[in-house]
Amino acid sequence: MKDKREIFRLDEELATCLEERANEKGKNKSALIRDLVQSGLYDFDETGIEVLQQIHKTLVDLKIGFSQIGGNLNQIAYHLNSEGKLVPVELQENHKELQELFAETVGSVDEAFREIRKLI
Repeated sequence: MKDKREIFRLDEELATCLEERANEKGKNKSALIRDLVQSGLYDFDETGIEVLQQIHKTLVDLKIGFSQIGGNLNQIAYHLNSEGKLVPVELQENHKELQELFAETVGSVDEAFREIRKLI
């Protein structure tokens, strides 16, 4: 929660750079300043932030992929059950185990996603 206000002064050149950079990033100046302060506090340089952004993108892509896999598993189970075929107990157990592993994996990705979003 943003409950602390800080006031500071910039010369004309820095103010212009701040405005231009905020526009380039599609952020307002306050959000850009918060990002810059946070990256400075955690010793992230521009390259480090770019790496974190790439990791973030990769995690988002993984999350989408996991959702598709989960949907496919559910479709397989649905078709096996809807065709009136008896699903062997072992297959049911494997399906349940896959669902649990999938839920665990998605939970881990979600947690990493939240942590990285805090950093970028």
